Amino acid sequence: MKKMGKFLYGIMFSFFVMMLCSCGVKNKGASVSLSVDIQESLQKNDFVFSRSIVDEELLLEVCLFDVDDNYKEYKVKTVSMVDGKAKVLFDKIPEGFNGVIEAKILYEEITLYEGKSDAFTVHPGKNVINLQLNKVKIDEKSKIAGIAKFENAAEHLGINVTLVSTDGLMTTDASAARGIATNARVVKDFVTTDKDGNYLFENVAAGVYTIYASSNSSTEKAILTNVVVSEEGGTITPSVLKLTATGTIKGSVTIDGKAENTYGADILVLGTSYSASTDENGAFEISGVPAKEGYVLCFRKDGYTTIVQRDVVVNADSATDIGSKNISSAEWKEYAFTWMGAYDEAPVVAQKNQAYFNKTDGCSYIYTGTSWEMLTAAGKDGVNGQDGAPGEKGEKGDAGEKGEKGDPGEKGEAAEDEYEYSGSLDLENFFPETLVLKVTQYSGGEPAIDFELPYTYQLPNKGDKINLELEFVSNTDIENLGIMFADTSEAANWWLDLIDSEKNEYGYTNIKAGELIQISHTFDVVEKPIQKVALHIDATNLLGVEEIELTIKKAKIDVQTVSKKPNYVVHSKNIKCVATEDGIKFTGNLLSNIGGGTAVCEIQIKDTNNQIVMVRNYSLSSDTWENWETIYPLVEKDKEYNFQVLILDQATTICDEKFTVVATGGLGEYKVINSTDYEVTLSEDKTLLTRTPQVFTDNSKVQNLLVDYGIKYVVYSNPVEANNVWEGIWLHDAIYWKQVKNQICDLTKLDWQLGWPSYSVLKNKLIGRKLGIETMTILKIAGYTYNNTAVFRMNDCKETFFDWDDEEPNKFFVMYHNPETDKCFRDVPGISLYYILNDCDEDGNIVFVDENAAGAIPVYGKLINYGDKIYEPMYAPKFEHYTFTGDWKIYCGEYLDERYPKFPFNSNDLGNSGKCVPIVFEPVVNAHTYVVTIQDESGAELFKINTNNLTFKISGSNGLVKQGYGLLYLQDSDGRQYNVNQTYECKEDLILTAHYEPLTSTFNVGDILFSDGTYIKAENVGYGIPESLKSKAMAVVTNQTLEGTYLGVGIKKSDYIKWAPDGTTGYYEDFEGIKVTTYGRYYDETTGTYSYSFEGDLDGSDNWEYICSVDSSASWNAEYYYPVFNFANNYGSYAGLEGTEYENGWYVPSLAELYDVYTNKTTIQTSMDAAGGFDVESDWYWSSSQSASFYYTACELRFSDGCVADGSYKSNSNYVLVLQAFNPEDFRSYEYGTPSITSVEIPTVGEGYSGEIPVTIKGENFIGPDFNLNNLTCTGVDLYNITKESDSKITAIVSCDGTVGETEFTVSYGESSVTGSLKVVSAANCYSVGDVILSDGTKVSVAEVETYEFEEANKPVGVVAIANYKGGTAKILGLQCSSNTLQWVSSESSGYNTDFEGIKVTTYGGYYDETTGTYFGYSFEGDLDGRDNWGYICSVDPNAESYYYPAFDFANNYTSYAGLSGTEYDTGWFIPSVAELYEVCTNKSLIQTSMSVVSGFDITFGQYWSSSQSSYSYEYAYGINFSGLDVGSISKDSYIYVLVLLELYAE
Repeated sequence: MKKMGKFLYGIMFSFFVMMLCSCGVKNKGASVSLSVDIQESLQKNDFVFSRSIVDEELLLEVCLFDVDDNYKEYKVKTVSMVDGKAKVLFDKIPEGFNGVIEAKILYEEITLYEGKSDAFTVHPGKNVINLQLNKVKIDEKSKIAGIAKFENAAEHLGINVTLVSTDGLMTTDASAARGIATNARVVKDFVTTDKDGNYLFENVAAGVYTIYASSNSSTEKAILTNVVVSEEGGTITPSVLKLTATGTIKGSVTIDGKAENTYGADILVLGTSYSASTDENGAFEISGVPAKEGYVLCFRKDGYTTIVQRDVVVNADSATDIGSKNISSAEWKEYAFTWMGAYDEAPVVAQKNQAYFNKTDGCSYIYTGTSWEMLTAAGKDGVNGQDGAPGEKGEKGDAGEKGEKGDPGEKGEAAEDEYEYSGSLDLENFFPETLVLKVTQYSGGEPAIDFELPYTYQLPNKGDKINLELEFVSNTDIENLGIMFADTSEAANWWLDLIDSEKNEYGYTNIKAGELIQISHTFDVVEKPIQKVALHIDATNLLGVEEIELTIKKAKIDVQTVSKKPNYVVHSKNIKCVATEDGIKFTGNLLSNIGGGTAVCEIQIKDTNNQIVMVRNYSLSSDTWENWETIYPLVEKDKEYNFQVLILDQATTICDEKFTVVATGGLGEYKVINSTDYEVTLSEDKTLLTRTPQVFTDNSKVQNLLVDYGIKYVVYSNPVEANNVWEGIWLHDAIYWKQVKNQICDLTKLDWQLGWPSYSVLKNKLIGRKLGIETMTILKIAGYTYNNTAVFRMNDCKETFFDWDDEEPNKFFVMYHNPETDKCFRDVPGISLYYILNDCDEDGNIVFVDENAAGAIPVYGKLINYGDKIYEPMYAPKFEHYTFTGDWKIYCGEYLDERYPKFPFNSNDLGNSGKCVPIVFEPVVNAHTYVVTIQDESGAELFKINTNNLTFKISGSNGLVKQGYGLLYLQDSDGRQYNVNQTYECKEDLILTAHYEPLTSTFNVGDILFSDGTYIKAENVGYGIPESLKSKAMAVVTNQTLEGTYLGVGIKKSDYIKWAPDGTTGYYEDFEGIKVTTYGRYYDETTGTYSYSFEGDLDGSDNWEYICSVDSSASWNAEYYYPVFNFANNYGSYAGLEGTEYENGWYVPSLAELYDVYTNKTTIQTSMDAAGGFDVESDWYWSSSQSASFYYTACELRFSDGCVADGSYKSNSNYVLVLQAFNPEDFRSYEYGTPSITSVEIPTVGEGYSGEIPVTIKGENFIGPDFNLNNLTCTGVDLYNITKESDSKITAIVSCDGTVGETEFTVSYGESSVTGSLKVVSAANCYSVGDVILSDGTKVSVAEVETYEFEEANKPVGVVAIANYKGGTAKILGLQCSSNTLQWVSSESSGYNTDFEGIKVTTYGGYYDETTGTYFGYSFEGDLDGRDNWGYICSVDPNAESYYYPAFDFANNYTSYAGLSGTEYDTGWFIPSVAELYEVCTNKSLIQTSMSVVSGFDITFGQYWSSSQSSYSYEYAYGINFSGLDVGSISKDSYIYVLVLLELYAE
């Protein structure tokens, strides 16, 4: 038996809707931003313009160039500046991209400022580019100063005067729109007159212009054409613009007497924007033309123009009819010209019938093929046009015409060219009385709403303007309210910004509860919606407020659309019908706005006389208008026909027009004579449908062209009482062509793979019903298939019904579930009491039983037949803890799939069919919100939280942590205890008291924890970290947990790694249990930081365990599948903690825990710096939390400002830091020992050395609160430049005059003191480079080496390689180097990843100046004495064994390699520092002289290790190639040779 589950008593469900969160999805790649602020400069207003530039539109144009691709333009953005400020953001820029930015600020087309950045490389995250914008010197251009006057008025204030650039024929913007070549620059400006009628245009570029003047109502106008501005500049004074009333020019134009030859052509008034298009009769009408004489009227088609009437007179408030003008084909061919534009002189190259406007004399000329002849003469003043105002802007007629209606009384034709009024959406009756903004898992923690606007098929388009008027009252205070528009449809991937959110999102601040807010704002549409438009409203900075109610008082939207650019999915215009010899020709224009896709519409041409429909499927993918043409041929000459043209975009009718036309030709009529007088039969076994033959009109023309004809069967399941098939359920339709099939519909062979039901399904859908069949004949006619996209649907459509069976129809049992009581409602109208079993039968049907039957359950519901229409319940349920929204959701079938239907709907739409399938209606409700107050034992309020769907959960980040105390429990007034991170039901306001106990041991933020169980308090970090502890530093304390433990941040971070790569299970898995929702995003401009609160799984310590429980493959190869968590799992070995009790237990923090680290970052960074940790303060870091927005995103945080990205793709790469919980009771505070001195070292000096000598003082505990360098004293000599080098070494300087002798001195600190001796020895006993040192301590000078006879009993042990202080101190080179190349340290050792700060050296110089021919050698800074480097390494790396350090192992065991064991030279050999090794290399020639004699190795070539770590990276050490004196940074695990030194003092 199949179980229904507890569908009556507990229905659980989930759904997934994708929306955009507050911080959005972080793009794969980086971003580059540029901010510009010139407000201060603009306020100075030192630019020469007719009005203050602050009030004008400034544009910031920014171009990003690709440096690596020959500075190719990569991206360009142009944005408007607001109050002199603008910001441009280029996103999705590849990391590593090398770029340069050029920016300029434009006014009109004039560059005011410009600048160029330095080359830069794009790094992960956000890259802010700085560049200097310099003011550009603006050349003084011409001015046009004129007068415009009303006809009968004393004052002439407020006349709108517009300046438009032309090319002599028409305005240049109209030329460009019509594809006409022009050499003029489009410049527009407008001003208004003063009371005397004066107007002024400044900074006018050279060119030809038309000046328009208009009253505010546009009822009076004036025009001046062909105003020529030369390059010389100066002020031009045109004739007075005298405003008059307007009139109309009308008439008709034909070619060869046929109107169809001129259909859709342009009629334009030369030199103006006044124009119109001819209709199907060749007629036109141009309205709004100022009353005046001398207009020239032109006819333009397909790029060619001819003059049809000169000296046209327009009278006020009347129409001038020029009559019918016929142009012969011969005249058109001979005289029609193409327009070249405006030029100073005749073009050198021209073709016959090309024309241009001469800016010098104001005339227009046409080229005859041999010479230029005048086309129109110049007007008296270049304006009034005695010979017809030689052409300028005439082409774009509808721009000037529509403008009168579009922008009455303000900016005249200037605005007319841009926008036309599209109408309003009055939303007052569409909006509910209250808009409810809610926090959801998709709203980014902010109360928000997306309200779909009631557009049908006309949507705004890119470039449109949306004017919003909104008045409302809020029920709560709102700090910030944001308003924008977006397409939230699935076709737009659930979210598409329609406006530029950075510059155009509307923001309203500091809204008070109960205050009437009036908003009026215009939004610029920058992206065209694909399917729908939603008004998005969100409220920010409302911690704890999850629901806001806005009571709507007024809501209205006005849309101004870009002219001729509507935004349907498919658009239609200009449907025309004309009789031709072949039939009735229908034409029109179609456009698709899908963008990159293909739209399919259906064109239906219906002959309503004969009821025949020509159906054509038309595909289009262009975003420009496409012309379509279809001929309907089934007509007889001289007979009148009525047609209906329908164009369908899926189910939407985008065109419905009717025509009456007399045919002038065609194939003749062809139809089905017996119409519906035929029979459709169903075989006895109810499997085959057939139809008796049809009789067609005897028309051989059509019959000879028939490609095929078929029968279309449409199959329905109808209720028994149905009167037409449309009342039933559509099941199948197909055309059975005669040439392909036998025209018999076999119901058992419907192709279910194509979506048709199988016969068994079909039978099931017909139980208790009847079969409805619609049939009709379909024709294909050769020459009219339009690439097999068109057919003719004949006049024989017929409906036939067949009884199917006598059974009861399948049913649905409808119940109404109460979500509050988890039972069924009993008082819904129309329901009755039934008794059923809890188990459905094996087919998923409800089993009805008698009241007394075993297992009977009483339920209330009603039965409806399968296929019946389901209506919205006439029932408003009442609840104690919920509010009914008015909506219903439905659970259908044995698994109770959740659906949200649109009432009314057919029950078969539910898709489930059976004897009696259960349906559960449930009202959509909003749970009441209750407040849970948390207080401490004293009654002081800690915080409040609101219930969510009558539940609440208290997390550790809500403010429960009490420093120095551990939380015991939370308790209500009834003594019930509550735990954190658990969910509880709540149906009333609640007060909980938090109970704590004091902790016996505590940490503070910034305390440094060491793996030996010690810790240094944050307050002592400034004293430094003992060298013996540095290698043991493992964590810095960040914050206390509820339980009284403390979280510590590991001192190492990861490389740049992914959360989960794309294509892995982890990328696509929805980890519900580790989701976190972000609330209350607030940006503090003063501090430049963000603040948040969080809800969800806030403890990251078990997130990896949870992931493994969901994804069984997670632990197989975490290194690949989950790199972030793999780093944490292996952090112990990565950080050198193997074998300690802290090797394991590290984890990736949750978002809340990561944010806690951020809030303490300054203190943590101080301790990190002291402990040799990483730079915390700037990078993006992963959390272990999945975003609540999208399953493929996780949460990250930027430590520079605390910005949370709670929607970053899991496949992105970021850094990772790790945490571990530590118990203070397991640690002891580090006790600084008493400072003491143990030894003092000073070099021996040779006779005659006068200068400074270094003193090295060694000891212990030169660190901590008890150490003060000023307490160090010395007697016997004067020490100066006393410097603490480490916690065990102090250096100083003593002066020497070079006199032979010995001076004792004592150095003291506290109770400790050590005695040293400054020795100056005679020159005879000093060393020189190249001297050979014998085993008895004597030396052989370099001059004697080649003649000296060496003895085995007193053999050589080394050659002096370095002689310092006049030879008083020397470093001898061992006679052997390593026989093999060796590693500095093995990559398997912890030392490979250890940063040995104490032996780090920085190199300088080392280059050859080709100009001077001088070689600049190296200099060094840092630890230059290599004698104690191995000891330092051992103090830092607890695993410093010879096995892991092969190079140092050779030095440590050199005496056995060289046979020096038991001699006075059996200890002290060391690998030289890089400075010492460099000095050996510079002395190599002299050294080699002696080495060759004493059988030493050849040091003049080969590469040798130093003991110095490179400043380049802790993974590198320095080596020197002796062949060329090249110092290089070499990976520590590389293999090169080793040589050793030993320091000697002269006696």
